[in-house]
Amino acid sequence: GSLRQPDLTLWFDLPAPVAAARRASARSADRLEREDGAFFERVSAAYAARARAAPQRFARIAADQPRAAVWAQVQAALAARPWLAPADPQPGPQPGPQPEPQPDPPA
Repeated sequence: GSLRQPDLTLWFDLPAPVAAARRASARSADRLEREDGAFFERVSAAYAARARAAPQRFARIAADQPRAAVWAQVQAALAARPWLAPADPQPGPQPGPQPEPQPDPPA
């Protein structure tokens, strides 16, 4: 069969030195994070190539921005894809207290 691909890949594009500095302030590096700069350049180039080949499936997030700006980019990327938008509310009872049923009036 054919290889399945994700509908959306959020690519958090961040220069390796910035990523290393952020990570260093939080925890120790793992095996991949200890790779040299050339490794991260190859990874970044591979993501860029994949994004060029299938732009409808990729959203590049400029992750070197402040957290709020990064989050705004994520929200914009999701909003730009209507198949990820929340569905219209269904008709019917609304959440919350419901009125008590009233007895039938005497005949």
